[in-house]
Amino acid sequence: MRDLTIVVILIAILLAVLFEYYSNPVSTTFTTNEAPQYVDGIVQDVYNKDFGIVSSNNSVSLKKYYYSFLTKEQRDIYNKIERGCKNFESTIQLNGSELNDVYTAKHAVDSDNPSFYWTKAFTISTMNNRVRSIEFNVPNDAKSKLETINTIADAVIQNLSGNDVNKLKMLYDWVVQNTEYGRVENDQDITSVFLNRVSVCSGYTKAFQLLCDKAGIDCTIVSGTTNDNESHVWNMVRLGDYYYWVDVTWGDPTFADFTQQYTNYNYFLVSDLDFLNNHIIDKNVRLKDGTIIVLATTFPACSDDSLNYYRLLGCYFEKYNEDAISDYIMTCLRQGNNNNIEFKFANKQIYDFFINKYLSQDNPYIFKMASRFQSVFGGKIRVAYSTIESAYYVSVSVEY
Repeated sequence: MRDLTIVVILIAILLAVLFEYYSNPVSTTFTTNEAPQYVDGIVQDVYNKDFGIVSSNNSVSLKKYYYSFLTKEQRDIYNKIERGCKNFESTIQLNGSELNDVYTAKHAVDSDNPSFYWTKAFTISTMNNRVRSIEFNVPNDAKSKLETINTIADAVIQNLSGNDVNKLKMLYDWVVQNTEYGRVENDQDITSVFLNRVSVCSGYTKAFQLLCDKAGIDCTIVSGTTNDNESHVWNMVRLGDYYYWVDVTWGDPTFADFTQQYTNYNYFLVSDLDFLNNHIIDKNVRLKDGTIIVLATTFPACSDDSLNYYRLLGCYFEKYNEDAISDYIMTCLRQGNNNNIEFKFANKQIYDFFINKYLSQDNPYIFKMASRFQSVFGGKIRVAYSTIESAYYVSVSVEY
């Protein structure tokens, strides 16, 4: 009888503890000072606040960035090509310029002016090894197409709000959410994004550049390769005295084989440390005819990581801390953010520890944590996850 009484008392104590736990959740510890706030399962914008960004004369503008590296002769050619393209001229006279100077200037015009979507293919007329003119196949509807694109882009700009950091995120989101990654005939220019809504990295990057230009935010494009030696293009932006890398293409869940449905921010406003391990900047450009243009362009260091989305969100883990990770997961589950619990780790070792502990096939710890809420949500529990190993990123979905 005494043993039965003890058992009843212990059960009563356990029920009281569980009731207290679910009625008054314990406070959690995050890797940043601010815990994320969720509304209907969607995280509020972490960038819509004052970051105290100040500009000085110490930083270099990214507007017409490639122009700034040209010689006097190359700048003269650049100005002629740019002026001609603005007037939709098919043939632009260059009056005996050096061939290499024309190639270099033309590459700079393309890099600084995303609106000139027809300039990728061109013909050069020479006499005595000097360039007399450069010719473009300007479409008959080029002017009307640009007007349509500008109307769409201006509408996007009118809907921007907050500071420049928040505006950049809104532009990033717009390009990702309105573009599907895929090949089309015009996928190397802005028309593929604004008109077809299907593009590859060149289209994503130039569309983002055009929108930044209209929003008054310094932005340029950078060409190079991935660590798999695949050709790629991305952006650099300037905020105040600091520079940041942005890869809009890799933020799109339709890119490659990434299966999560949400935009990811692994390559949005990040530093060299998070970016240059799998983005290699070109030192020269090879044209279709085999001509190699040696680029004088260099890029500023991106040393600041304070605007890293996952750091601000509170899910960037610089060391393996099971208490902090578990607290973060429990907070997400309590607040209803069970469809997209995101994790970003500082290195592969921490990433591997997390995968093995929380998501291993044999005994996933996150499944045990989610099962605590089974009585609240009901139904069977299914845990699914997607990873971007090169970014040490994991997205977990807990379905009840």
